Amino acid sequence: DMAAAVLLPVGDLAVAHGVVLSVEPNPSIYGGNFITDLPGALAFHRHVAHAGFGVNLDLGERICNAPDDDTAGFAAAAHAVTHMQISAPSLAPPLGIQARIAAAGTALVAAGYNRSISIEMRRSDDPLDVIARVVSEARSALALV
Repeated sequence: DMAAAVLLPVGDLAVAHGVVLSVEPNPSIYGGNFITDLPGALAFHRHVAHAGFGVNLDLGERICNAPDDDTAGFAAAAHAVTHMQISAPSLAPPLGIQARIAAAGTALVAAGYNRSISIEMRRSDDPLDVIARVVSEARSALALV
């Protein structure tokens, strides 16, 4: 209730400027203690019930909190997702997660999602090679959608 009260005026401002703010769950393994998983973000989204707020679907969070196939979770979240973020735990390069990317993309597209998809990762020793590999894997996974 406290967070909603503080954020509702921000949501009004977002709508006035034609933008949406996305709440991103921060897993408890990183020290988070508020909105630590996708179900929590969806519950907050329902509680706030404001056009200025959406949910950021962070694949790294899903890998941390739902290590098995989470197709049902993606489908349940699709209506609220305003941004999809391809990432891995601890911001490692998100390599080898094509099945997760495709499952999330399929659920979002089925719900009419047509917004941005980003990649978030920390710097690596060979950044250009890693970026090329990550983008290639993400594009291949999303081509299946």
